[in-house]
This record gives sequence, structure tokens and C-alpha cells, in this order.
Amino acid sequence: MNEHASESDNSADRRLFWRRVAIAPVCLLLVAGWHLLRVWTVHQTPWKGGGFGMFSTVDSESARFLRCYLVTAEGRWPLPAPPALDKTVAELRAAPTAAGVQALAVRLAGQPWRWRDAREGQEVRAIHERGGRDVSAAMLREARHAPAEAAFEPLVGSQHVLEPLPLDAPAAASLPALRVEVECWQCRFDRGAARLAARHLFTATAAVPPRRHSAEPSP
Repeated sequence: MNEHASESDNSADRRLFWRRVAIAPVCLLLVAGWHLLRVWTVHQTPWKGGGFGMFSTVDSESARFLRCYLVTAEGRWPLPAPPALDKTVAELRAAPTAAGVQALAVRLAGQPWRWRDAREGQEVRAIHERGGRDVSAAMLREARHAPAEAAFEPLVGSQHVLEPLPLDAPAAASLPALRVEVECWQCRFDRGAARLAARHLFTATAAVPPRRHSAEPSP
């Protein structure tokens, strides 16, 4: 009786032992399989061996990049993604999708833009008009919300680049635009040419919606 009970206990212990032994590799295989599926279906960056570089690849977040453009009647201008979209951009570089790129284009199209050097020139002109006296935040705010077509004196060292405008700023202060285009690219190693080559993944376009004039500019 005791021998049968002992054998039964030993058998149960062995089954429990092997179940515990199998848990780790089974979980690893499931995670690896799911990861491979995402690599092939949503272009997720491949696993590099726990960060130790056991699997050689140039395909990483740093090898993915987004190109954003604001299209106006005068041309197509490079568009920087605002800091508020840093997380979205990082996610798209890690696992880009057509829907994600389209959503980013829509968000950028809903954001008004202006030229940085125009804003700086308008602020400097407002300061000069006051002789450098009675300079206040309200005065500078009024100057930077001047119409986008207003003339300004270019400043030495100023950059002619786009920057976001507060959403509730006067519509006249924003640069008239037609649409936003977002491109997603991936760097791959071309074995035939023995060099890195950019491969296009997705392109999204979003029309810029009409803006209404705000009653008061934002601070």
C-alpha cells in the first residue's frame, strides 16, 4: 500500500517537474512565433538576441525614418513633427502600418504652421517699433500672430523652417496649405550592390481643413 502511494507521489512529482521545465521554452517559442508574425505582417523591427547582437541586422528603429511635407501653392516643404508626436513617431518607426501613417498625416494636417524666421522677424520689428521699451508678452504675442503674408526683415542666422502654431491662433497667422504628405521608409542592406538602400513602405496624404478665425489669440 505504501509502495503504491509512494510510486503515485513520485509520478505526480515527475509530471509537475516536467510541466515546470516545459513552461519556459514553450513561452519562448510562443513569443518568438508571435514576433516573427509581426515582423512579416506589420514590419516590426526584428529581435536582435536580447540586445546582445546575437542576430546581425541593420533593421532597427534607427534604420526607419519618416518624411513629412506641407504642400502649399508655392511648393512642398519639409515638415518637422512636433514634440507632442514623438511617441507616435517612435511607434511608427518600430512597427509602421498604413493606418498609423495615415493617422499621423491627419494630425499634422490639423495643425496650423508658420515660418520660424517670419515669426522671429515680426517679433524683432515689434520691439524696434517700441524702441526696446515696454516689451511685454502680450505685445510679442500680438506680433507673432500677424498675418502669414506680412512682410518681415530676415534675421541673420534665422532658419527658414516651419514650426507649429497654437491651434486657437488667428487663421490669418497660419501658412495657407493644401495638404500634408507623410512617407515611411526603411533602410535595408542591398547585398548585390553591397550598400544600404532606402525602401519605401507607406505614403499617406491628408487635406488641410479650413480654419476659422479665433476671437482671441492663445497665450
